[in-house]
Amino acid sequence: MKYKNLIAVLILAFVSLSAFTEDFSKYTHVKPKATTGRTGKKSLAGNADDPAIWIHPTNPAKSLIIGVDKAEGVWIWTLEGKELTYFDPWGKVGNIDVKYGFNMGGGKRVDIVAVNLRKVTGKSNSGKLAAYSINPDWTSGSDVVKVLCDGKSTGNDISPGSYAFTLYNDKAKDKMYIFESADKAPYLPKQYELVPNAKGDGITVKHVRDLVYTGGVNEGMVADDDRGFVYIGEEVLAIHKYKAQADADPKVVSSFAPKSDGYEADREGIALYRISPDKGYLIVCDQRAKAEGTYSVYRLYDINTEKLIKTIVPMNKDGDYLWDDDGVDANPSPLPGFPNGIVVGHDGENANYPIYDWADFAGKDLLKAGK
Repeated sequence: MKYKNLIAVLILAFVSLSAFTEDFSKYTHVKPKATTGRTGKKSLAGNADDPAIWIHPTNPAKSLIIGVDKAEGVWIWTLEGKELTYFDPWGKVGNIDVKYGFNMGGGKRVDIVAVNLRKVTGKSNSGKLAAYSINPDWTSGSDVVKVLCDGKSTGNDISPGSYAFTLYNDKAKDKMYIFESADKAPYLPKQYELVPNAKGDGITVKHVRDLVYTGGVNEGMVADDDRGFVYIGEEVLAIHKYKAQADADPKVVSSFAPKSDGYEADREGIALYRISPDKGYLIVCDQRAKAEGTYSVYRLYDINTEKLIKTIVPMNKDGDYLWDDDGVDANPSPLPGFPNGIVVGHDGENANYPIYDWADFAGKDLLKAGK
């Protein structure tokens, strides 16, 4: 009798496991061409989360991969994944983004990398912007970035428990903004203008508007500077599109990426692959219940629509599924070994960031920059 019971339990376990195991064979599998080193100085486990890509203005080989570790700070690597530097922004890091040509005044422009601090070191109910200028003439890890504001600075307070985050460059008005939202209800996305100080060596923030939002927790955000939209990922329901200009109508323009597109769990990282001002793709990471992440790729060049084109299964350096995949970034710029640009994912199990060739993502289904 006991053996029959054991067999019944095993059959039930197998059926239950099968119910939660999706057939990934119908999707495109992509392996990385390179991988960054691990994050985490104090912990061998690491707590990597979100990547960003910076493209050097004249020497593509000196472009950078930048990633966060929520427990410890920010890491910077070369395109080959070699660690250049690590720094602590004086707080718990959320998400990270890069923008080019921020106007510091007096004819000075800088490329910036910025993160939202979910809380500041030593303070429980806090949130701040941390931003750094990128030195294109870097020769070693010590001179890659310079502080514009961090967790110790004043005038850069944002939502306590700041959770979602992205940068937006309004090219027509030559102004730069951040969008962010808190980790607690009502999860209201807020927009702030980045304001340079009188000396041109620091940044403060000015709140300019709140978006009209009635959804749940959101973390993934990305701004489309060319089309003037910001995409906000409500984790369990949809991606919501808003006009990004500070004086625009704050109501949602449209929503897409429903469960019927194949989502199993949270809509996490969101990235933009821009081919031209009127053509591009949006990549949305699904952090699945079994922690086997997938990327849904949406076409952006249909008028007022975002259409799902294909689903990607990103693999890690060992050929396994990515585990606990949070963040993703993409860039179409031609780089050494990557003539159509790259996609950078997040491997939670190995606390690092795999680097993929966009051509492998595109296959025969998607357009490629430079083609």
